[in-house]
Amino acid sequence: MNVQGDHSSMDSFLEEITKGNDLSNVEDVITTKKKKMKTMIQRLRLYISRLLD
Repeated sequence: MNVQGDHSSMDSFLEEITKGNDLSNVEDVITTKKKKMKTMIQRLRLYISRLLD
């Protein structure tokens, strides 16, 4: 798992948002990204708590 995060995903995120200027799509993209971030944060917390045990 890449903890640092890659900037290419941010670029593709911006591309997804600006693609076609479909505003309803922007909301979907953002909620999807939020869910992915939450999942990643949960995994990190689990990983860190295991390290500290």
